[in-house]
Amino acid sequence: MQVEGDWYMLRFNHEEDQKHVLDGTWFYGRNLFIVVSYDGRCEITQVPIQTFLVWIEILGLPPALTAIEVAEIKGVILGVVEDVDKIIVKPSTIYGVIAYVLTNCDLI
Repeated sequence: MQVEGDWYMLRFNHEEDQKHVLDGTWFYGRNLFIVVSYDGRCEITQVPIQTFLVWIEILGLPPALTAIEVAEIKGVILGVVEDVDKIIVKPSTIYGVIAYVLTNCDLI
């Protein structure tokens, strides 16, 4: 349900569903939804949200880069890199090497 402005509250019947939602990065259209746990101890609009995790697809990397080098490059640009999921080499496409990086981005 919509609580105030752009703030929404979700209730879950199953803990597994809540964990799944809290562990993900969610988009609706081109809008990012930042989902955090809420304990009800303050106004919902006062819940501190400073960072969010997001997977980023990086196209056209040089084939010689390792996962660690990709993480270091993107960490300098985007912030703290939490994980590099995979690097896919597609030399026959215009994209070359593709990497998926989980980064912790500042909200502000």
